Amino acid sequence: MEENKNILTEENKNIVPTNEKPNQQPVKSNKGLIAFLIIIILLLAAALVYFVFFNKDKEEPKKENNTQETENKEEEQKEEEQKEEEQKEQETEETKGNYNLDVYVTNDGMYSYIYDSPTENSTKVSVKVESDKAKYLSSSYDSTSNFFLYDDNGVKLYDIKNKKSTSLDIKNNYKDYYIHMSEDEKSVIGVSYTDSKGMGTYYNMKTKKEMYKGKYKLAEDKRIINTNDKYISVPTKEKSYLLSTESEKVIMSCKNDTESYWKHYYNSYGENGKYFYTLETWYDDGVEIEKVYNNNLEEFLSIMISNEEFYNVYKNNLYINDKNTVKKYNTDGKLLSSKSYDEVMSIVNNYIIYVKNGSLYLENFDDPTETKEICSWNKEWDFDFARYYDRKTLDYMDEKNKKEGLYVVFYYGYDDEGHGIKDGKGYYGMEYCYTTDKQIADYPIKEEMGGRAKPVLYLYPEEETNVTVKFEKPNLLTTTYPKYINSWNVTVKPNGDMYDKDGKYYYALYWDEKRYNEVDFKEGFYVEGKDAINFLEEKLTYIGLNDKERNEFIMYWLPIMESNKKNLVYFELTEERETGNKLFIEPKPDSLLRISIHIKKVNEKVNIPEQKLETFARVGFTAVEWGGMTY
Repeated sequence: MEENKNILTEENKNIVPTNEKPNQQPVKSNKGLIAFLIIIILLLAAALVYFVFFNKDKEEPKKENNTQETENKEEEQKEEEQKEEEQKEQETEETKGNYNLDVYVTNDGMYSYIYDSPTENSTKVSVKVESDKAKYLSSSYDSTSNFFLYDDNGVKLYDIKNKKSTSLDIKNNYKDYYIHMSEDEKSVIGVSYTDSKGMGTYYNMKTKKEMYKGKYKLAEDKRIINTNDKYISVPTKEKSYLLSTESEKVIMSCKNDTESYWKHYYNSYGENGKYFYTLETWYDDGVEIEKVYNNNLEEFLSIMISNEEFYNVYKNNLYINDKNTVKKYNTDGKLLSSKSYDEVMSIVNNYIIYVKNGSLYLENFDDPTETKEICSWNKEWDFDFARYYDRKTLDYMDEKNKKEGLYVVFYYGYDDEGHGIKDGKGYYGMEYCYTTDKQIADYPIKEEMGGRAKPVLYLYPEEETNVTVKFEKPNLLTTTYPKYINSWNVTVKPNGDMYDKDGKYYYALYWDEKRYNEVDFKEGFYVEGKDAINFLEEKLTYIGLNDKERNEFIMYWLPIMESNKKNLVYFELTEERETGNKLFIEPKPDSLLRISIHIKKVNEKVNIPEQKLETFARVGFTAVEWGGMTY
């Protein structure tokens, strides 16, 4: 018992006695609870550390993945937008393919021309356009004629040769568009046009910018011309200007007669960047030169020359006739040489055609040893012109049997009734050629000259149009202005103003013809000279000439009728006129009136049946010609 007692005592010696009843369980120590709590806290801390440090790397990729997803979505959206844009462009291209703008190119053997309607032997060129309202505006006027302007939701330039369209920063709210070609005629350097108030603008193709917009109001019926690649000439009512195309700068100017229709132009002659500049006035029947400037635009010559036969630029040297003294200048304005002649008739290249001691001569100004006597000369003869014709030009003129060379043409004059005077051999004139092998060839003009006097042709298209005029029988023509070489080709405005490929102005096309279709006056009118004014005004008004046409007709024929005192008159009208020498005009006019008055002088009153006349109706594109013949 004692031993057990000791054992009990050892086991229970650390137990504190309590007031618990004998069979009650004792309470455990608080140290265990605290340890348990510490373990729990440590576990939670470990979990927190794990979450903070180990899960961080997982969160960052998640964020990166979210960013990447956003970027991918943006990229996809851009791709979607790009696809939509491409789709729209494709739809636009498909829309373009639904519309064509057709123009027609014709070539007459030397020159090409562009029209907006079919012509004889023309070739159709189709351009894809965006709008069904696209329309032709204007074309280049040069030997190749490869360019034209058209309106297709804005003004565009089309290059036929390279099949390329270029959009210009121009809205089609202007008029009188004109294409300015480079010196070599291979590219477009500018486009000019006017607004509704007549203010001119120049569009520089190199800088793609408008120049001088709203600064200069062009003189009536005048337009901007390019003197060369660097300058343009702008005529206003008060002044004419030479303007730079490189910057908006006035180079020089001169005063214009505000009351006169004719205005000054600045022009240039030369090549390869070296030029002579001139101050000129352009008239219906020619050009008058007043001043000449060197390549640096310094004036070196003040001279009045109205005959184009009296000056020429050849190999960048100016040969000019000053009162029968021919002077040669270089582009610096330096006088290189001069020589006096008895009577200068013409200058062609560096050849001088002159009269001396009753003979007509040709001389190489730079080598006087090359001098040829062409023929004997009568001061009563009419010198017409001198020109150099190469092989291509002669073929173009259908003169395949003639030789290449310098041609001199003159006529033996006219008698009192306007008939050509024959020489002893029965010729009416002569055409001499100084050939390339330095020989003189002659081609007698055997047909009678001066038959039909001053036919002139007016053209009135409904909009600015390039027009070609040809004759069925060009061999009947004797004198023409501008010079007719197989055809006339002009740009014509609705008011009738015409411009050739160099921008030179004409109010009508003029020619003389040989005699044909003479009438017998079995019907017509007997008119005394004192009644001629009233007669012509009444009949021409009834037939259908407008005020300008009627005035010019009367001014030409009235002196003849008044001088005759007594006249028989017959009007040869369109249908009859067409049987003699038919006109081919492209595009074809909607209405054509041709009048040729036949006037015969009589010594006493003649009773003849009165001719019945018809009134002409002007419809659409109208062409009007008048001329006549005396007996």
